[in-house]
Amino acid sequence: MKKIALFFFLISSGQLFALADENTCLSDSNVAIHFLDPSGSASMPTIGGPSQICSTDNSLQTYTILSGELNDNTEWTWYVSGFMVGTGTSIQLQTNFPISVRGEGGIAAPGPYGNFTPNIVPGPSAVINLTSPTTCGLSNGVLSAANSTNVTTYSWTDGFGQPVGNGATELTGLAPASTYFLTVTSANGCTNNSLASTNNSSATPTAFIENTGNPYLLEVTNQAYTIYQWQLNGVDIGGAVTSSFVPTQNGDYTVSVSLNNCVASSNTITVSTLSIQALTELNIEVFPNPAKEFLSISNCKNSSITILDIAGKVMISKENYNGENIHISSMEKGVYHVIISKNNKMTSFKFVKN
Repeated sequence: MKKIALFFFLISSGQLFALADENTCLSDSNVAIHFLDPSGSASMPTIGGPSQICSTDNSLQTYTILSGELNDNTEWTWYVSGFMVGTGTSIQLQTNFPISVRGEGGIAAPGPYGNFTPNIVPGPSAVINLTSPTTCGLSNGVLSAANSTNVTTYSWTDGFGQPVGNGATELTGLAPASTYFLTVTSANGCTNNSLASTNNSSATPTAFIENTGNPYLLEVTNQAYTIYQWQLNGVDIGGAVTSSFVPTQNGDYTVSVSLNNCVASSNTITVSTLSIQALTELNIEVFPNPAKEFLSISNCKNSSITILDIAGKVMISKENYNGENIHISSMEKGVYHVIISKNNKMTSFKFVKN
């Protein structure tokens, strides 16, 4: 009878299993002997991953074991730069460094590494500059992507996702307080994105003219502006550059205003009931002229008096004037206009303040 070497293992059922060094199986009522055939460590795995990764792509990439057997190892273990990053037959990573995986655990020593080096290709840069801000509430801003690099195509969309710009490097006609998105693509198919906003540019509101006098004193009443210029029938009135104006003839009056270097127009007030002939027949006289302390006007009882400076600014306004002295000592030296109106009839005089 042959001698054989047996290795016995006691298990919880009370049975013994033995490993023999020859193909001999011995058994009796107390012993069952089976052969174990350990296959060893895992085989070298093959990793599948993306063929290329754009340098501008920060998303997770999926890596999978395409081939390889665990054998007596219990799991696949993944590494990046020597640090374990996970286990399993696949993994998602965002990395530019080489990736390794091997079988580990179980009764066998760790298996050989399978390696994968990501193929990183250069992506484009997406740079937007606001080269012309919007002004005066107008759609006149300009965005430029000229400083972007490695770009083959440009694609713009507005804040509603609608395509704009027709693929140009520069985007014009931008509305105030709006957002625009840029997607650039390189020759190797890589993309990058950027966004920019226009400034919140306010338009100068339309000036509103009201007649606040008797018979006429035209004033801008809705707000103050930096610059005023009155027009009669669309033609600038020389020196009429204040917020109010007393018309001296019939016609259509408007005013152009400016605020923060933005220009706006006004509504139109039509003056049609002025008559200057009747008052000239009353021998009205303004005296003294030149005047220093006071001014008097004869033959104009129950009239309205308005004194304007050379620019049309109202200095003094009186209703129901009856010839009393008008004190002008606080006025600066210069040439002034006196507008006298009564019963929708009007005349005017000039006088000099000393």
